[in-house]
Amino acid sequence: MFADYDITRSLKAIKCPIFLALGRHDYFNPPYLWEKYRTCAADLTIRIFEKSSHTPQLEEPNNFDNELITWLKGKGVDF
Repeated sequence: MFADYDITRSLKAIKCPIFLALGRHDYFNPPYLWEKYRTCAADLTIRIFEKSSHTPQLEEPNNFDNELITWLKGKGVDF
């Protein structure tokens, strides 16, 4: 489906911080596929959720929320 899509141009164009949540057991979009893109974005944070597949926000909601909130606070967002 996305075999010919070049994500590097899109990542380089994004100027805001990116929080990428990946599930360890996601066989459609496995974490190892993102390794080559780590340097393509200006500010990319990758979090791998060990007990999740494609939807860590649903499969590990508490852990996901904690990681996202911690990341946001690290970026200067106040709650």
